[in-house]
Amino acid sequence: MKYSILKVVALSLVLFSCQEAKKAASSTKVEPITKQVESQIVENRQKQENTLTLEDNKVSRAVITETATSVTEKSQAVVNAKKVKDSSGEMAEAKESEMRVVESRVVESKAPKTTLPDPVVTETIASGKTQTDNIIAPATAPKTSEDQKIEAVQVTPRQTEEEVAQPAKDSKTEVQKGQKSPSSKTTLPLSHDLFDELLKKHVSVDGKVNYNGFISDMGKLDEYLSRLTEAKVADFSRNEQLAFWINAYNAYTIKFVTDNWPVSKITDLEGGKPWDKKWIKLDGRTLSLNNIENDIIRPQFNEPRIHFAVNCAAKSCPPLMNKAWTSSSLKRDLKARAKAFINNPTYNQISSETLSISKIFEWYAKDFGDIKTYISQFSTTEIAKAELKYMEYDWSLNN
Repeated sequence: MKYSILKVVALSLVLFSCQEAKKAASSTKVEPITKQVESQIVENRQKQENTLTLEDNKVSRAVITETATSVTEKSQAVVNAKKVKDSSGEMAEAKESEMRVVESRVVESKAPKTTLPDPVVTETIASGKTQTDNIIAPATAPKTSEDQKIEAVQVTPRQTEEEVAQPAKDSKTEVQKGQKSPSSKTTLPLSHDLFDELLKKHVSVDGKVNYNGFISDMGKLDEYLSRLTEAKVADFSRNEQLAFWINAYNAYTIKFVTDNWPVSKITDLEGGKPWDKKWIKLDGRTLSLNNIENDIIRPQFNEPRIHFAVNCAAKSCPPLMNKAWTSSSLKRDLKARAKAFINNPTYNQISSETLSISKIFEWYAKDFGDIKTYISQFSTTEIAKAELKYMEYDWSLNN
């Protein structure tokens, strides 16, 4: 019995050991398989992740490329749009410019011809006689039919009366209310350089004229006078017109003396009235020196200082400036010539007791207004109580 029990126990132990051995063997086989499976799973995951990463990179690159392309296309579109805009602007400007030219031509063709104001009767100089030669000062002769033609046509200045007192604005006009727009056509100012050259060469600083020198350069003087004859005065600005007429007066006075050389007095010519002779071809008219001064310059420009600018070739005349008059320096030169003449004791002797002045102030008193007030603008001497006298006029040639 005991033996049987022991046998059973032994068998049970053997069976238990076998079962445990099988379990151990089974466990040993499963563990490598499990590790292998896990390793495979990890590897597959890594491949999937790598694949996804590659796909993401491809997608990102595609997105970046598409974005860059889009930006480039937009930038090019902006540039093209700007070019189109600029081109359109240039075309618009060209069109506008063309329209302005057409409009200006239409206005110019419709613009009425300008005319002179009513005739200005120059005062007769009764007190201009000297004690020695019974010669009168330059004055306007009785009106002839030719005078009436001259007075019927006057160049209307294109700028305001105040321009002489302001810096010159040559070749530019302002449209005033109620007036038609002027032509946009621009005309270059007449060059006075040739006359300027002659004046600097043959006229001293104090105004003494070398008429023999002008005779030797007669070709150049005649060339300058031809320029004046061909000039279209109506195309000039106000300052250009005034400079033109002053230069014309002085140049034709020199020409008149040289054509009659030798001569000791300009009043020895034309019966003492050389200023009334009509021989000057300017602005489509035949003029005299008196026409230029008394029918054009004085009434049209209303500038008393021109009496210190025009020169009648006599010693008592305000000295001839040794350079040509130009629009750019007109204001400055008019002021300088007035001050120099008034304060020169050869022509005017000013003191607080006595005011002995040029007969120019007597002959053209209408232009100056109150004489003492006018002179006080240029003199520092107190002359309110000074006795007014006029000096004798010397008509001897200014050479």
